[in-house]
Amino acid sequence: MGTRNTTRQGSITGVIQPGLVLRSSDVYVVGREKVREFARGILAMDPAHHDVDAARQAGYADIVAPPTFTAVVTATLIRDMLTDPDSGIDLSRQTPIHVNEKITLAAPILAGDALTAALAVTGVSERGGAVFLDTETTLRTAAGELRSTVLSSILLTPNSEPVSPEPELAAVR
Repeated sequence: MGTRNTTRQGSITGVIQPGLVLRSSDVYVVGREKVREFARGILAMDPAHHDVDAARQAGYADIVAPPTFTAVVTATLIRDMLTDPDSGIDLSRQTPIHVNEKITLAAPILAGDALTAALAVTGVSERGGAVFLDTETTLRTAAGELRSTVLSSILLTPNSEPVSPEPELAAVR
């Protein structure tokens, strides 16, 4: 779970406001098998994502995570932001949809990296009853080296009827 800084005023009442910053409270250590599993899942077949020798031949110290691996590290902060009781977001009446993302790599994410993340809300706007949240997330190594900056937009669409944020699973017999 992330830690929270205070917010600045000047946004839609009852919703997260620009200036909110969430920081990961844990260090995420990038594991080789996690990188391989993620790469297989998105069909990233470059040998540098799967094989240490191929990555080293390409000039890297270890296997290289695909750029979208940032989602693995940032997902907890996004969840924390959307489920914070002080946010004004009601996931039983609003559905979050990830609508836009731009990843800028400062350096490749490698197996063995120990990463921390900081998510800042950079904008909040309302259009037609829906709310757009714009965020900027930075991923750094534990030593402070920037690995990536991720700009994202999340749309919160209104639901006319309350829904369960997590569907209940039926027992399998």
